[in-house]
Amino acid sequence: SKKMWVQAVPPLTTQQRQQQQQQQQRQHQQQQPTKSSKPKPRPSTRSSHSAVAIGSRVVVYGGQCTKLNAERTAVDSSMLDDVWVWDMDTMSWARAATEDGGDVACARSSHSACALSDGRVIVFGGSTSESGPTQDL
Repeated sequence: SKKMWVQAVPPLTTQQRQQQQQQQQRQHQQQQPTKSSKPKPRPSTRSSHSAVAIGSRVVVYGGQCTKLNAERTAVDSSMLDDVWVWDMDTMSWARAATEDGGDVACARSSHSACALSDGRVIVFGGSTSESGPTQDL
């Protein structure tokens, strides 16, 4: 049988916790918009997407974007095919480009994704607006 091992992480000391809080405060102050600053790019709201961690970054792909009216009732829904990267070091979003400039997989939601050791991400299955449930890789 296959076993999964999880490495225990020791708790932070009081000094480490204070340093972490100070760093977070500095990052928050740096992110405060000024009147002349442009809004920073970020992904649209979504559900049924995938998110995988690769080092200090989180790659978010696809999902479904549902627009709601004032009564919070769904009025429109669309599948997404965009790829975004959250950088935990800079606490910022960036829209990702493919390695070779090619297309990403078709828009989909409710899929699975896995990060490989070389930094690539594999996406499997889910549902597409064109063909419904799929089992492509």
